[in-house]
Amino acid sequence: MTDDFWLHEFGNKDTGKDFAGRTVKRSDYIGNFKQGGKLPATAWDFEDIEPLNPNGSEKHKKRHNDISNWQVANVATNREKENKTSFTIDGVHYQVVKNTPKMTQGKRLAPYPYKGKKYCIVILDD
Repeated sequence: MTDDFWLHEFGNKDTGKDFAGRTVKRSDYIGNFKQGGKLPATAWDFEDIEPLNPNGSEKHKKRHNDISNWQVANVATNREKENKTSFTIDGVHYQVVKNTPKMTQGKRLAPYPYKGKKYCIVILDD
């Protein structure tokens, strides 16, 4: 599943960039390393674009666990975003929005392949 998801997001490339511009390396999936061990700067994990609301409905939980709500994120990026829909990483303000023309019109998408995703991340300012 891990490599299939990487291929879905980045194709056959060995490296890519997450939405915050941090480098991720295909072979550096966090699950490939010993727990508690030192991770390379290019380590990545699955990241939920729209965070799970633990009190949400079953419909929300099902939508949350859908592959269209996942993205590859550098471990550091994932830790900084946490379960937030508005957040700041390296001085850049981001927000999670529905990936529809109405919600993204006039906004700058974070640099990630969001085609086919239910949600995406936009940059609020620089």
